[in-house]
Amino acid sequence: MFSNEELSKITSKYTGTEITFEQLQQLRYELTLFYTDKGYINSGAIIPDQKVTEGTIEIRIIEGTLTQIEIVGQRHIDASYLTGRLSLYAGPPLNVYELQRGLQLLLQDPIFSKSTQNCFREQVRRRVS
Repeated sequence: MFSNEELSKITSKYTGTEITFEQLQQLRYELTLFYTDKGYINSGAIIPDQKVTEGTIEIRIIEGTLTQIEIVGQRHIDASYLTGRLSLYAGPPLNVYELQRGLQLLLQDPIFSKSTQNCFREQVRRRVS
């Protein structure tokens, strides 16, 4: 998803030198923050249990997914149509900005009246908050 060059901007200050446990946790936090700031809200870095060899520590990036889209309270449009359209923007990995873009495009569909669009937006807003 991200290039080694992009990630090395974060990892470079921790490479080639001994670091403390606190610095290792800071690196994990910075990598996770990098992903979440880019919209990958349920992705992040973990440090798996491991035996450290030759001064190398593995950090894994877990890319989050959206397992289900549930449409409630929508009586005029088939829920499977809505979930099918939204799932096109739901990853994997899940990126909240892409999903939001998909929702905005969906709401421009002529099948939605203005009142239905406003109602749908309000329901989504309440579910996300």
